[in-house]
Amino acid sequence: MLAWQQWGEGKPPAGMGMKGDKLVGDMYVKFDVGTEEKQTESLITDGLG
Repeated sequence: MLAWQQWGEGKPPAGMGMKGDKLVGDMYVKFDVGTEEKQTESLITDGLG
């Protein structure tokens, strides 16, 4: 849900031209990639990377 709120632009699955399960999969990937990037940036900033 958080990923959809950040990257879904408030559009329902039908408004994005895809089925709900496809939307969930895409949002899961975006969330995973976004979280990893933030963690990497944090580690570098804190001098742990």
